[in-house]
Amino acid sequence: MPPEPRVIVIGPTPPPLHGVSVSTELLLASLGRDVACHLDTRDERPVDTIGRVELENVRLGLKHAAQLVGLLRRNPGADVYLPISQGTGGFLRDSLFIGAATVARRRVYVHLHGGSFAEFHSNSGPVMRRVIAGALKPVHEAWVLTPRLADAFDGLIPRGRVRIVENAVADPGPFERRAPGADGFNVLYMANLFPTKGCFELTRALRELGERAAGWRVRFAGAAAPEVERRLREEAAELSRAGIAVELAGVVSGEAKRAALGWADAFAYPTHYPQEGQPLVLLEAMAAGLPIVSTRHAGIPDTVRDGTEALLVEPHDTAALGEALVRLATDAELRADLGRNGRARYEERYTPARLAREVRAVWSAAA
Repeated sequence: MPPEPRVIVIGPTPPPLHGVSVSTELLLASLGRDVACHLDTRDERPVDTIGRVELENVRLGLKHAAQLVGLLRRNPGADVYLPISQGTGGFLRDSLFIGAATVARRRVYVHLHGGSFAEFHSNSGPVMRRVIAGALKPVHEAWVLTPRLADAFDGLIPRGRVRIVENAVADPGPFERRAPGADGFNVLYMANLFPTKGCFELTRALRELGERAAGWRVRFAGAAAPEVERRLREEAAELSRAGIAVELAGVVSGEAKRAALGWADAFAYPTHYPQEGQPLVLLEAMAAGLPIVSTRHAGIPDTVRDGTEALLVEPHDTAALGEALVRLATDAELRADLGRNGRARYEERYTPARLAREVRAVWSAAA
């Protein structure tokens, strides 16, 4: 029998909820006994503290690096999996992990969960660029999320050592959708409510539609900083005068998330988030059989295809965003087609079982 792959998985698990923590949790659950152990780099402070160069992050980075040294000693046959950061503070911490694993003569697999690593590298100063190049030189493989993100490590890691390993999400559905002709139109936005993830593009599009969106119900689900929540509530009050009901649901998980996905007629995510890669929320929307409106940004066009699973618009184009939502609101057949195609694409490409098979095959071949 081939040797059993054994890997030390580094990465945070929730809380808080964000793409890397959710992905790490799912990877651990999917791989089971293939994981030698897990180094949890969780930081339960708000998500906007992630990656900052500050005293608490330095302390956590040194603590976790020391913990990894101990795990390497206790697991002499295990290689290392690491979701790699796209920011200075996070990457400096990750370079400690890579260095410890390299000294221990282990293979290191880094997984980029975003789409801005090349920009991070090019915008760094000369000293930091040398740090990045030196840290990545011994990496056995770098994984990216979609084909259009495959150039993220150009000039740092040969393309032959870059592999596409897409995200996966647990199956929340499918759901029985409301019958065509049912009253109203329910739009769900679900993500951390960063302005760059498009929450205000959505409210602006609704404001521009005005009475054309009368009777619609829009639900924002996700964590919001106080100033973002305050502005959204102000905009909700304004939209209510046009007959558009806006709800701020806060963070949803478990049954609350399933209820939100079941409530919706369409999913809107007009992101222009600089570090976007392959948004997990789009995979969840596909799994739930929801038609999607999103942007041609990062790995999104590789993930949901325009006119097949989604209607895609350019980032910041609120007029096009509004028209795409009107198309879905007024065409039940289009909604059904996009939702059905999305569910089929989820089952084909984005299940935890697919991720586990793919990762096991990589590690088994290396072993």
